[in-house]
Amino acid sequence: MVNQESFLEQSLAKATQQLRKLREENRQKELKEVMDITEFECDGFG
Repeated sequence: MVNQESFLEQSLAKATQQLRKLREENRQKELKEVMDITEFECDGFG
């Protein structure tokens, strides 16, 4: 049986990992968006 402290530690670790993953995904999406805009402008359309 897991005690309350262990449960909270595990829950916090899981939430922290999910947050890291989402931040990295958002960072990648933002970089792709900037690259797409830059490419569009460099092609003479912006």
